[in-house]
Amino acid sequence: MALIKCKECGKMISDKTTSCPNCGAPIEKKIHCEECGCAVPPTANVCPQCGCPIKPVEKVESKKSDTFSKDAEKRIQRFLIENRSKLPQNRMQEIRETLLALTDDQWRNFEFIEFKDPTLLLVLSILVGEFGVDRFVLNDIKNGALKLLLTIACGIGLIWWLIDIFKINGMVLNYNYRLLKDTLKYV
Repeated sequence: MALIKCKECGKMISDKTTSCPNCGAPIEKKIHCEECGCAVPPTANVCPQCGCPIKPVEKVESKKSDTFSKDAEKRIQRFLIENRSKLPQNRMQEIRETLLALTDDQWRNFEFIEFKDPTLLLVLSILVGEFGVDRFVLNDIKNGALKLLLTIACGIGLIWWLIDIFKINGMVLNYNYRLLKDTLKYV
């Protein structure tokens, strides 16, 4: 496995992936001649160096273009770019593939999800997190109430507050991912 640079976002990614996990841009696979190892253009039938016939490679993108319209791909690409800071980066490929399976009717019901902003929750956690407000916003009612009670009763909630300041970004990304998955179950 080698690392290559994504043409869209410029991040380093694996050459084995079909699309960038950071921005979702499709990655063109390079074809190499089996005889001489020379890089061959995807449209070539024979190797330009040795003349060896090139076996056609099944492309993932051609399957998608048969099933999905270009508008749907652009719509998904736009959704992923708009929400890349609100969703876990290590799950972008999985999210992209899941969204490609949606029909137009399902997409109309799905596209209006409002994700929590990690930066806004960090500020909220710093300002009033000692009272469990950050946990309440993430629908973690039980831990929010416990954090509030521990802060009021004996001040131990302040330690929990400091820990949550460092963990809030990951908690928000996981919350948004669960929200996405739960919404997809009902679309």
